[in-house]
Amino acid sequence: MQSSQEQKYVQDVEKKRASDSLSISDSNVDWNDREFINKTIRKVDFRLLPILGSIYAFSLIDRNNLSNARISGADVEIGLGVGNHYSLATLVFFIPYIILEVPSNMLFRRIGASAFLGTIGLLWGVIMISMGFVKTWNQMAALRGLLGILEQHCSVIVDFPDKNKFLTYGQTQLIRERVERDRADTEHDTLTIQKCLRYACDLKLYTPVPGFSMGYLCTTLSALMAIVGLSMTAFHPRNAVRFAGCFIGLAGSQGNIPSLLAYQSNNIRRQSKRAFASALQVGFGGIGGIMASLAYRQQDSPRYRLGITITIAFQGLLIVLVILNSIWFMYRNNQVKKGGKPIEGYPGFLYTL
Repeated sequence: MQSSQEQKYVQDVEKKRASDSLSISDSNVDWNDREFINKTIRKVDFRLLPILGSIYAFSLIDRNNLSNARISGADVEIGLGVGNHYSLATLVFFIPYIILEVPSNMLFRRIGASAFLGTIGLLWGVIMISMGFVKTWNQMAALRGLLGILEQHCSVIVDFPDKNKFLTYGQTQLIRERVERDRADTEHDTLTIQKCLRYACDLKLYTPVPGFSMGYLCTTLSALMAIVGLSMTAFHPRNAVRFAGCFIGLAGSQGNIPSLLAYQSNNIRRQSKRAFASALQVGFGGIGGIMASLAYRQQDSPRYRLGITITIAFQGLLIVLVILNSIWFMYRNNQVKKGGKPIEGYPGFLYTL
């Protein structure tokens, strides 16, 4: 039997959702038509997931191609193998990559996707072509820095559901209503400096933000895979086992990135805050790139045990933070259900568990 507080919570949620539905009442979505709903969701998934997966894959290829160039002879041709030249050339990429994450998201929302991404794509291509003509490691480092400025801008997906061209009117209204019912978040929300400063005070943005179920499981298992694979690579005497560890470690370390980003976005309300949080999380990933540039030193080759040990330690820290963050989410959800303060200022909003 529900307590009076829980009954009040349910009533508040129903009133809020009824109020929110007035702004989208022009649509005629039949929520009992499961076939139509499932077909629409599959259509969105089939359209977005291949694009997002391709973008992610190409960004990794582009971001990590310096190591391939080194193996192909850049060490000798432009002096990357001298001292810390390779580490410095890798490091300079991440400095603008981190600093410009939030400002670029603000600029993106003001200028618009077509003009902004078109310019970024053109400049990106010019820089990549220019890398084929460098003569010294200084020139390579300078171009890597410019590439870092452009790297975090690239994406080619629809801005918002109502701007798509592949869904019917009814399907578009369905997607909008799903977003509105979930978090009342279909209206444009401009990202400003004042909002950035306010969002920066939200401590949960500085921890991993997956939920307890799918997000917790995927992130934890991925981190454990990374620890196992890295340990095999660093400490096993047989080369075959070490080589297998490279694949296991890479699968684990890359597997936790999409789940962290997805569940971070899913547990944050308001478009501007989600844009800020995504930029912040990707920026902190860039800090990991700087640390890797300094931790994997030339004098530690060929096993690089110092760098691998540091990476293992951070994967362990990730597991701890995910567990603590998930416990906090469960606590806040229980508070809300008992009539406590709403999450993200919206009655009925609960963290994904």
